[in-house]
Amino acid sequence: METDNGRKGAAGRGRGRVAAGLLVAAFAVAWLALARYVDGRERAAMRWPEVPCTVVETDTIWESGGTGRTRYSYPVLLVRYRYEWNGAAHESDVFSTNERGPRIDRVSERDRWTAVYRPGAASTCRVNPDKPDEAVLHEMTMSSVPFYCVGLGVLAVGLWLAAGPWLRRRRSGGGAADGISF
Repeated sequence: METDNGRKGAAGRGRGRVAAGLLVAAFAVAWLALARYVDGRERAAMRWPEVPCTVVETDTIWESGGTGRTRYSYPVLLVRYRYEWNGAAHESDVFSTNERGPRIDRVSERDRWTAVYRPGAASTCRVNPDKPDEAVLHEMTMSSVPFYCVGLGVLAVGLWLAAGPWLRRRRSGGGAADGISF
C-alpha cells in the first residue's frame, strides 16, 4: 500500500503497534488485579483473630513445578497444627496466605524452622471467623509495592505503544491518512 508521503504500510504498522500496546496494557491490568488480590488476602488474614494452637507434625515435603524439560523440585516445610474455634477442634497445614510452607534451600533453614515449629510446641494462628477451617500459622507478608510498580510500568509501556502512531501523526501535523484516527 503506497501512501501520499511514500511510506509503505504505515497504516498497518500503526494498527499493529496499537494492537500490541493494547495487549500489553491488558496484561498489565491483569497483573495489577492479581497483585491487588494477593494484597487483599494478606490484609484480610492480618485482621483474623489470633487463637492458640499446637503443632502436631513438622515434616519436609517435595513440591514440584515447571513443565517438560524444565521441571524442578524443591523442599517445603509442612507444619500441621490444631486449634479450637467456638469449642470445635480444627486442624490445618496452611502456613501463610502466600504459600503452604516456606521453601527450604539449606539444612540450616530447615533446622531453624523445625526448632520453632517442633511437634507439641505451642504457637498462635489466625483463624477466619467466617470459615473456621481456614487458618494461617505464620504471617508472611510480601510487600506488594514491587508488584504494583512492575504493573504500572508495563501499563505505561502498553499505553505508549498504543498511542505512539497517534502521537507521531499529531506531531508531524498529519491527518487521518495513516488510517488511524481518534
